[in-house]
Amino acid sequence: MSKNQPIGVFDSGSGGISVLRAFRHVMPQEHYFYFGDHKNLPYGEKSHEEIRTLTISACDAMAAQSLKALVIACNSASTAALDKLRSRYPIPVLGIEPPVAQAAELPGTGSFLVMATTATLASPRFQSLASPFGDRVIPLPCPGLVELIEAEDTAGQKEYLRHLFEAVCIEDVDALVLACTHFPLIKDTITQAFQKPVSIIDGYKRAAESLKALLKIARLINEPGQTGQVSLTTSGDAEIVARLTRFLLARPGFIQPDNPGDG
Repeated sequence: MSKNQPIGVFDSGSGGISVLRAFRHVMPQEHYFYFGDHKNLPYGEKSHEEIRTLTISACDAMAAQSLKALVIACNSASTAALDKLRSRYPIPVLGIEPPVAQAAELPGTGSFLVMATTATLASPRFQSLASPFGDRVIPLPCPGLVELIEAEDTAGQKEYLRHLFEAVCIEDVDALVLACTHFPLIKDTITQAFQKPVSIIDGYKRAAESLKALLKIARLINEPGQTGQVSLTTSGDAEIVARLTRFLLARPGFIQPDNPGDG
């Protein structure tokens, strides 16, 4: 295995771009191969078994690309298939999961909302992560929001979030946990819609630092000083790559991908 092999980033669609941005910020010298399974989007309203089957199929194809590590940048996919994937490949496999423990580290004793897909919130893995914190954890399913983000429907997103938060007693909330990788793509919109200053947690920086440590131990991390390339690919239509590129470049401080995929 070579240092120059890419890190794979898998998502059910465009949401993993938020994870890729964070990983690229922590490890800009690395090459990344991104795959979004837009053809089968959304994952979050599918059954546990269907999500696992789709995830394994997509990741098997990615693993054939000579990766040095694989990031499952989808909470629904991670909660359904992470253990299976870790035993399937001879490379580090890191899953993005609801960072409820990280939210609990914040000062205060208030509750925190966990915004996620129906599948993530219904999974045994989420229940295990949330149970130590009792009723401080308030699950908030967000069916349909992923589709509005994929469609880049700003007006629809604002209206959806307005209705979503109307049913929440925001005074008791200390943090929002974004447990779907699509949601950080509209973090500013979520912040405005919540109408109260509150910490927003996604956990991606900590995840990136964990993978960086693993690669260092394995002597597989690229030397600093170079800029890695990014390949963006999808199971959907070719024009989706342009959407992925827009999402990747949506915030300052991230670098134009050198080799976008052909779709």
